[in-house]
Amino acid sequence: MRFLPIITLCTVVLTVAACGTEQQPIESGAPRKGAADANGQRPGVDPGRVTIDGVGPQSPAGPQGPAGPQGPAGIPADQVVVPPGPLGPAPANPPPDGGAGTWKGLLMTGDNSINAFDNARKRLKTIFTGKGIAAADLKELSMKPSEQTNGVLATSRSTISSALGALNLGPNDRCLVHMTSHGSRQGFYLVGQQTLAPGELDRILTTACGDRPTVVLVSACYSGVFISDAMKKDNRVILTAARSDRTSFGCGPENEYTFWDNCLVDNLDDVPDGTWSGLYDRVKSCIAAKESGGGFTPSEPQAYFGSKVKDLRLVGAQ
Repeated sequence: MRFLPIITLCTVVLTVAACGTEQQPIESGAPRKGAADANGQRPGVDPGRVTIDGVGPQSPAGPQGPAGPQGPAGIPADQVVVPPGPLGPAPANPPPDGGAGTWKGLLMTGDNSINAFDNARKRLKTIFTGKGIAAADLKELSMKPSEQTNGVLATSRSTISSALGALNLGPNDRCLVHMTSHGSRQGFYLVGQQTLAPGELDRILTTACGDRPTVVLVSACYSGVFISDAMKKDNRVILTAARSDRTSFGCGPENEYTFWDNCLVDNLDDVPDGTWSGLYDRVKSCIAAKESGGGFTPSEPQAYFGSKVKDLRLVGAQ
């Protein structure tokens, strides 16, 4: 008897909420302000929808709370080892967007200096399991040793890759990834490690998910850098907490969540059309209200919607 290999499909959703890693002076009783670059980037337009709000010279802006040292831009491509999933590389042809699919995912933090990052990870797990994702189908990574229990592993490049590979994806499965930490213009901050650059993340996602529908949520300062040519694929949705030259806010020890993660968890159940595009609009409005009330320079969250997933529905949406 011949056994045919089982080919699996997945959708990855990745969220990143990071505050900046560049040190700035703090005045007593005031939020941290950092000087934003005057030369903002405007990503090119793909067949998918790219939303880039605002360009031109920037006013001073900066993250709240402590931030770690900025890491290098990343490691050379030939030094990045991304192990394939247990069933090998993803197939070339994902199911159509309208088809049924089981969500599976990865929730991770990149810094342990404040509780807000792990608070968001744990809250999102509660929300997503309540929407039907099995607890065993959500892998978790944390930088805080006290959180590394009950299956939560330490965050690193290798565990990001292996966690995605261990999802045991089925033919119609979809994959969700949320990342929250500090950030820099080079990428996503991993405390004590090199910064995770957009090109590296693209290689990890391509190996783990191939052409399957993939949603990437990045919560960090300057996280708009992840809407790059390397990351933009027609099967991906990418939502970020800030423009590539702007900081995001809420990284103070007094905050339960960062601003962007707070708006994310508050709006996941309040999206009339049930799509990731609709969620982006809700989160963007929530952030604008928070920042205008505090006198912050707008972080201007960004979004990219690939042509094959522009109407992709949220976890649990009917």
